[in-house]
Amino acid sequence: MENQDKLWSVKIADNNDLWFNGNFRVFPLILSQEYQNLRNMFRRGEYIGAFYELKDVLELTIKLPVIYVVADLFRNPQDGCEDSLAQLLGGPLSLGTWIVVADRLSKKINCSEDYKLLLNEITTRYKFTDPNKCQFDVTNWRNTRIGHGAYSSCLQEEHKLEVEQILLSVKRYFENTYNAFSRLIWIYESNRGKEKVKSLDDLSNIVKIKIKNGKRFISLAPFIEVLNGSLYLFDSYLFNKKRNIGYLDYLTNNKVKKSEVLLKSFYQDVISKSMLTITRTPSILRTDSDEFNVISKGLDKKLIKPIYLKEIVEDWLDTYEKGLFLLETEAGIGKTTFVKMLDPLLSHESGKNYMEIKDSTVRAFYFRQGDTLTAHTFKKLLEKSMLCFNTGKTFIVEDVEVPDVTDRNSIVDFLAYFQELYSRILDFDCKNKLVIIFDGIDETLGNNFNIFDFLPDEHLIRKNTYIILTSRIIRNPNSIMAQTLSTIHFTNRSLILADDTRNKDLVNKYISSVTKEIERFGDISTLLEASLLQYIPEITNKIETISYRRLFEYYFEKLEYIYGEKYFKPIRNTLLLLALSDIPITLKDLVTLADLGGNRYYLQNMLLDIKPFISKYMYNNVAGFTIAHQDIRYLILQLWSSDIDILAIQLIKSLVLNVNEGERLSGSDLIGASIAFKCLPINLPEFWNCYIREDKVLTPILMQLVTQKLTDLHAVYGDKIYFVLLKISDCINNAFLVPKRIVINFSDDVAVKLTAEISYDNNVLSKLLGYINKSKLFDDFNFLELNGQLIADAQKHKVSSETLAILNSCNQDYLPINNMGTNSKSESKHRVKDEGELPNDFDFIKYLPVSQHSLFSGQRECILSLLDSLIKYLKLNTREVLRRDVINSTLAWIYDISQFNNLNYNCDRTYNSFKQGLCDHLKIEKNNLRRDRELYPNSLLAQSERDFIVVSFKLFDNFVEEAQFSKTEYDAKHSKYYIKDFTIFSTNQLIVQLQLYYHLLKSELLTESNMELNPNGVLLYTNTNDVIIQTLGFIPKTYYDLEKCFYSLHGSMIQNPIKISIYNKDWVSAINYRGLNEHFCGSLLTLFEDNKVGHINIDKSFDGYGMNELLDFKLSYDQNVISSGVHLQKGLGIIFYLFFSMFIDVYHRFTNKKFCQTSYIDKDLDIVLDYLDEYHHIPELLRSHIAKMLELYYVYHDEKDYDYVASEVKSLLFEECLAEDTSLYLEETNIRKNIDDLCQQKVNIDDVHNMYYDKIIKDYLEI
Repeated sequence: MENQDKLWSVKIADNNDLWFNGNFRVFPLILSQEYQNLRNMFRRGEYIGAFYELKDVLELTIKLPVIYVVADLFRNPQDGCEDSLAQLLGGPLSLGTWIVVADRLSKKINCSEDYKLLLNEITTRYKFTDPNKCQFDVTNWRNTRIGHGAYSSCLQEEHKLEVEQILLSVKRYFENTYNAFSRLIWIYESNRGKEKVKSLDDLSNIVKIKIKNGKRFISLAPFIEVLNGSLYLFDSYLFNKKRNIGYLDYLTNNKVKKSEVLLKSFYQDVISKSMLTITRTPSILRTDSDEFNVISKGLDKKLIKPIYLKEIVEDWLDTYEKGLFLLETEAGIGKTTFVKMLDPLLSHESGKNYMEIKDSTVRAFYFRQGDTLTAHTFKKLLEKSMLCFNTGKTFIVEDVEVPDVTDRNSIVDFLAYFQELYSRILDFDCKNKLVIIFDGIDETLGNNFNIFDFLPDEHLIRKNTYIILTSRIIRNPNSIMAQTLSTIHFTNRSLILADDTRNKDLVNKYISSVTKEIERFGDISTLLEASLLQYIPEITNKIETISYRRLFEYYFEKLEYIYGEKYFKPIRNTLLLLALSDIPITLKDLVTLADLGGNRYYLQNMLLDIKPFISKYMYNNVAGFTIAHQDIRYLILQLWSSDIDILAIQLIKSLVLNVNEGERLSGSDLIGASIAFKCLPINLPEFWNCYIREDKVLTPILMQLVTQKLTDLHAVYGDKIYFVLLKISDCINNAFLVPKRIVINFSDDVAVKLTAEISYDNNVLSKLLGYINKSKLFDDFNFLELNGQLIADAQKHKVSSETLAILNSCNQDYLPINNMGTNSKSESKHRVKDEGELPNDFDFIKYLPVSQHSLFSGQRECILSLLDSLIKYLKLNTREVLRRDVINSTLAWIYDISQFNNLNYNCDRTYNSFKQGLCDHLKIEKNNLRRDRELYPNSLLAQSERDFIVVSFKLFDNFVEEAQFSKTEYDAKHSKYYIKDFTIFSTNQLIVQLQLYYHLLKSELLTESNMELNPNGVLLYTNTNDVIIQTLGFIPKTYYDLEKCFYSLHGSMIQNPIKISIYNKDWVSAINYRGLNEHFCGSLLTLFEDNKVGHINIDKSFDGYGMNELLDFKLSYDQNVISSGVHLQKGLGIIFYLFFSMFIDVYHRFTNKKFCQTSYIDKDLDIVLDYLDEYHHIPELLRSHIAKMLELYYVYHDEKDYDYVASEVKSLLFEECLAEDTSLYLEETNIRKNIDDLCQQKVNIDDVHNMYYDKIIKDYLEI
């Protein structure tokens, strides 16, 4: 079906009868360029995006003539036109309003014949539908296809016919207006005078646009403006705003606001003379609109009941007379969907999939990331669900007080009360057993509320009461959740893996119900994957092992293709906003934040297309949306990491604009602020320092956040709005702890760091913001005491009188809201700095993931292993749970092991002493380990490498500094809350630097005698902490010269890292695959023609900027091209040689055989792959792709078309994922080998992969 739509789309583009093919030079550039873009979108098969582009073209054909006339009237007013102008300036404008204005002006204005012709053509062409006259009523065009999602069934014939009719109408418009537009000539002027402009890309110097109408020259300002090199058209008049004109750039869909004093007086004059009554109503989406209902529908009708999960629950109920149970599943299996099928209160959503548990009353409570529960709200929500019949109808208990829920003991009485109550209510279908399900307890981490406070011990639970917890499987045994669950005694627990035969059977049944075409594929392991496959069945022909990430990426790559970049961007921003927000976002605020506009059909389309990844959350009769799973949240942030900074800048500019306008801040402003303040200080510290943290910008923001009443927002978001403000306070407070510095170099040896003072007004206001909102969330928070201390501190530091007045006002008028119980303590108590000191020098190892490098195979491999494990540790854990002592111990050992190449040096911190000490710690015999030094000829670090590490590590200032940042945590062992200090130390920066060391040491780059560090170099890194070490122009003369480096080191890059937002994602990802050979990764650059890297250009003012400078800030990039310096022919040879060598090198290390048995590469490779496959199975698709790589090698060897070979190799490595699959396989194989060597026995990699050393010690070594 989809291919038919693409064929139709291409056919539309190729049908010359539908298109104007005359001279486009007479038309305005914006109109001609957008019209050509429309045809190109049809030609590329972007048929969904083409629908919206067609709408834009229609708007331009209507808007431009109206703007011509209004711009003329702006300078040459005429009586009788006031009503038309009043309507144009009356607020948000629909397409129909523009047509009405054109119609009125055509009848009232005394103007040239060209103006008359253009205005009349609008009303003739677009007001009525008559195919015979090429007329189409665009105001009533309601193409229902656009509201059904890009992945829904094929376009209907009536929709295709409508598109063809509109294209014919537009064609006739161009034909009829050709002569008029040819006489209305655009004049572009710069500060130097008239300029010749051939494309909209040539507007960088243009400051004014006029049209020449006969002998008259009419300026199109303020209705058409060139702002920062882009063309903007008038979109709406904002009558009560300082920036009173809204503009739209049709090429990018970007919107801006600008102040125009003359238009304000023009507007007032028009309104005073107009007889028209203007009713200004904000453009607000109703919660019961189609856009809302699109996502509010029930469960997927194709879903099949997971009977096996129900049987697990029923078996518990039949076996035990009461108890506490845990159901753990892998992500995507459908755990929450299963719970909803059991929940009678959601039976209307489940429909035919509802599953009743015999003789049991079921109530479910759903935890989601972003929940900001307190004990009080938890109890109220739980009570609300209990005071319901199974039909969902509520009932009231009179004259009897419902027992309060305060702890794990009182909840037992609470449940017993309702169990007895149900038995006495005549209309209640009473059951013997009461089943309470708490779904998603793994999503409660990071909240101030802790469900474990309310879980009774198993022996306290009353007869016929069953409490069931559900959770995703926790892979990290050192996580807080895993450790907490390990302390609980469950009556029974069940763990469901994706490869469980019962789950696989369910998934296969679902696939069969979706399409017969994918029934033969058995690698789909979860219902989420299966549900996506119905939209992208072709992926199964390309990828053998389908993961979340690959499915997700392919789904959205295809969606972006169908929409086109211009119309896919809002979808991407929507998902990023939902992923970055700490709370679910209402539709109204989401539309504002993502700038989705008012096109209801676009909204319906978008919501349908992202529906598999989002879930609904009910506030006070208003729905919010959030990301459905944490795994999906992670994938979104990974896939579009380079777009996060751009979005954060847009959000902070929007906030500053509203503060500057004196507007009341909305929910979208506060959520946007929380995202911006979370991202900018960490991701763009220069932007934060120069544009935001200054008094001129941050102080007005904080004053409004502190003083604005939140009654209306609390009515929508409830307590979560206080949580958002608390997050803003935390982010700003933590950002202030990182000093604003600038380094001034006086010579090569002398440098001075200057540190800017933080405004104490901002310091005080950000703390006050936190105190106010903590007082609303925690009933025992002592606001008056802490605010009193803050006032004394403020007076001491002489803050402004306005700030002091705000503090005193809060202290005098503050009325604490003590209705939200919690176990939290006052901020001044129970602070901890760490989990406790490590008991010995080697205990840190149990917290580190296993590396592919061996700790026991020489100095270089040991350091690579520690670096690799530490990088994984930092990436796998949140900043709040990272242990400073683990990081410091690992860094200290890397530093010490690197210092001495005399391994028997009289010191207890050499490589030999580390290896002996680790063997003792792991309780294994050193002699039992394989002696692999001969397999690593460069096992010792070169002097230059040791010097580099020693000098570089001095930058860490005693490694990770003392913890200063804080967050509320829960101590499950002692059942209490406390304020935990943790260390950010710019975790991202630490990961980037460690990856730099890793890649340098692995490549052996610094072993070269002719290598020197470039003192002016920089390190390039991405939002996902990938690094680039820029390439050298070094050409190896022979293949045996390959040990020499392909890319050079930028010496002072550690002190001056630059984050890039523009880069080739395929190449950058590949060079950061740690399972691949470093030189192979570097050589891949020869496959790419466009090797640009770019970073956001920020004017780094140490003194900072104000609001106007921030609002005028335009996103621009400094770009550079990275060249491989290697000829394509030689580069391809290097790629083939190194690719096959990676497998041969592993074979060599495992067998100690330096050479294979034949002189033919294909036979040698078969021997190697057969050996490796026997040790660790090679997936069939990977094996076939390796064979395809070998075929391409022979084509290359026969000196065939090198461009063809390069194109095929590039496609194989990146589009078909050979590079990634090879890296994963080699990394897993080496990890397995290291674990086997540690355990002295064969271990199933599925049992230990991604486990930690303490797990290995427990299961295999302490026997």
